[in-house]
Amino acid sequence: MFLSKRICRKKALQSLQWFNSKSMASKPEVFKDMTTFDLVKRGVIYKMSQSDILLNNGEWLAKQSYQFLGKHITNGLIECTGGEIFTSGPTIKTLIEDVDRFYYEDGILSGAGYVLEGCEQDDIALFDNCTNYLLETLDRVCKTRPYCSLAIKLTGLAHMDMFKIANKAHFMFFYHLFKKYATQRGNDRLVLTRDALIEFLRRNKYHVTDANVDEFIEIVKFKDSKYGKDEIGELEFFSNVSSHYFRSDKHHADIIHQVCERSGLTPEIREALNRFEKRIDRIVDRAAKYGTKLFIDAEQSYIQLALDSFARQIQTHYHKDRRAFVLNGVQSYLKLSHDHVLLEVERCRALGIGFGLKLIRGAYYNEEVRLAEEKKYPSPVFETLEGSHKSYDSNITHLMNNLNPDTDFLLMGTHNVESTKLAKSLISKNKLTGNNV
Repeated sequence: MFLSKRICRKKALQSLQWFNSKSMASKPEVFKDMTTFDLVKRGVIYKMSQSDILLNNGEWLAKQSYQFLGKHITNGLIECTGGEIFTSGPTIKTLIEDVDRFYYEDGILSGAGYVLEGCEQDDIALFDNCTNYLLETLDRVCKTRPYCSLAIKLTGLAHMDMFKIANKAHFMFFYHLFKKYATQRGNDRLVLTRDALIEFLRRNKYHVTDANVDEFIEIVKFKDSKYGKDEIGELEFFSNVSSHYFRSDKHHADIIHQVCERSGLTPEIREALNRFEKRIDRIVDRAAKYGTKLFIDAEQSYIQLALDSFARQIQTHYHKDRRAFVLNGVQSYLKLSHDHVLLEVERCRALGIGFGLKLIRGAYYNEEVRLAEEKKYPSPVFETLEGSHKSYDSNITHLMNNLNPDTDFLLMGTHNVESTKLAKSLISKNKLTGNNV
């Protein structure tokens, strides 16, 4: 049965208003200049974007389309459907057009992004090309447009096995060593003693000397540590233990090397980490030169410990003498996100640098739940949407109440009305400006 054009337009508007009622954009005038065809198309695409079936099988569908329809047809389908609505198109030229239009017509700031992620093979040429494309975006878009930032995925700069193996080493350090062997000191955070560290090494059959233990403790402790010479605090461990150290060879320290090696970190993976470090350094150097904010996307929990460590090192190096401009992503649907936020603020205060953080609810919920069920481990994400809402709002409150207007920057990624109202009240209460949030 065919519907009249008027009924089609009404149905499409109802669909769009339903979708946007979940966000801040619920005003009908947003759609008043669109044709009936555009309204129907957007209504269908918005509804489809809410489908668990499509969200859970999107990668498979894309692969099938590339295999049977080919690259050009598949890319064309993406560009004229979801790509047209949710992105600025396939080129830097189309990106520039949208960035300028948003700013000069509506005063809206933009974040440019070029997405490459999930590559299993160490395709050096591909990752170098991605790096060069991001650098070109900085040169052509961000250099002369202070109203445009750049968003990146670290997984677009190296292969997934590298991140998974690096993350496995981090998991070994933080959960098998620190969380199991550290002890609580009254109301203070956890503390790892030299004896507890040696006990971990002995039980797990690591072969180390007293000199190796001394070396590890020296690497991890702050210079002005409040703990005894044979003790490591939680904040120190959180800040200074990594599977790979930027601009340093600390990962060759015997204990760190042995834990990484047992986690599968081979010389080939170490070489990949060195290449990754050079790529990200080029991007951050260029962003620093242009005064461009750099948003680092949060990703799946099975690689996030490593990503967080790399982001912390970048921030520690670049935020010493300037306002924070590298913003690491934190996903509030993670049960441990609030602990992470607390430690992150403490870390930056202890180091005397500004904190930069991008707070979102989360992007991989279905995958996180599925993997936890398949592999029989506790789900890292909240079971209910309400849990994620409470976590997000708690994180916003702590961050804004502890934000230093001279050094810090917080990006809120949310469509939620209540969270936005809360943020506006906190901005007003703490006298924050667009230089901070």
